[in-house]
Amino acid sequence: MAHRALTAATTTVLTAALLAATPTAAVAVEHLVFLGSADVGTGVWDGAGGAPVTLREFTDTGSQHWYWDPDAGTFRNAASAHCLAATSGALSQAACAAEDAQRWERRPIGDPGSTPSLFANAATGECVTHAGLSAQLALAPCDANRADQQWNIYLV
Repeated sequence: MAHRALTAATTTVLTAALLAATPTAAVAVEHLVFLGSADVGTGVWDGAGGAPVTLREFTDTGSQHWYWDPDAGTFRNAASAHCLAATSGALSQAACAAEDAQRWERRPIGDPGSTPSLFANAATGECVTHAGLSAQLALAPCDANRADQQWNIYLV
């Protein structure tokens, strides 16, 4: 896959039509995406190393790609095949299991078909939050006015 810059002009933002697609009951629909910070222009979720999930500079690698199943509310890392999990107030990866610590609710800010969005954990009710590049993503009380909790969804 050719390297792409993380800009609105060169990426495809997940559209309302894609979010509104309704799969059949027997088939799960996953979308290969990366999630970019709304306030750190080139910062994306990165699962390199398979354990903590950090905010890293966009490089378009597999560790920055996530299979998102909006119906199940899960994110599975393309490189590690592990699921995004809430662990002791931080984000990590774990073997995928049907548990609330691995389920995430997308909370759009404004129009449901637009970005950015908050992502709240089903077990804690808290939202994915960053503390800058290279820092592990954490959970904090959800606040749509906090730029460090706002995430844009991009199709890979």
